[in-house]
Amino acid sequence: MLANELIDKLCFVKHTGTIDSSIIESAILYAERFQHMPKGFYNTHQIPPKTVQAIILIVVHMTSNSNYSIWNKVDALLRFNIN
Repeated sequence: MLANELIDKLCFVKHTGTIDSSIIESAILYAERFQHMPKGFYNTHQIPPKTVQAIILIVVHMTSNSNYSIWNKVDALLRFNIN
């Protein structure tokens, strides 16, 4: 799944329109930086499944009203695909 496909899928899933594509783009950028990939890497390369899971967790965290932290889970998922 490429970045634009993930953005389309997550925006479609959230019918209320409260997920702004910029939030998803920010989550993808976080994943790229965490994994030491160049900016825009996932625009032209498939996003591995564990990274997709991490991106979804980031988006959920950023759009929810929860006070708990999920960053340890996110970072653990992203470590699977560090070169």
